[in-house]
Amino acid sequence: MKDPAAIGRFLLPESQGLGALMLRAKRLRALSHAVQTHLGAPLSTHCQVANIRGDVLVLQTDSAAWASRLRFLGPGLVAHLARAQGLGKLRTTKVLVRPNEDPAPAASQRQTGISGESAALLRNVAQSTEHPALRQALLRLSRRTG
Repeated sequence: MKDPAAIGRFLLPESQGLGALMLRAKRLRALSHAVQTHLGAPLSTHCQVANIRGDVLVLQTDSAAWASRLRFLGPGLVAHLARAQGLGKLRTTKVLVRPNEDPAPAASQRQTGISGESAALLRNVAQSTEHPALRQALLRLSRRTG
């Protein structure tokens, strides 16, 4: 049976386990900060560094419109990072579009009724309507308060 190892050993940057992964994440976070600083607002709030694969900087954005802007600015960004961050091997960018995870409200969460003010208005109109089927329809609608 092997002796237990201290977990700190696996967190060291020179280890091949979590330490290497943590170091890479730290470098990507710093690079993302440098990219966002260079891009400025409002683009920086819609862009983050996803990865570096060889000589390709992989950027992620939340819409096709921002992706087009990033692709246009890509060569200048690569040149800036090569100078400022010492990333001379960097040659190009790749832009991925990943929309925010904020989907439209589910049907059950949407307001399906009408306001109390609208309901009162419909009841008033129904009372002054002589056509029986229309009166009944307006009264049914007035009962659909949200």
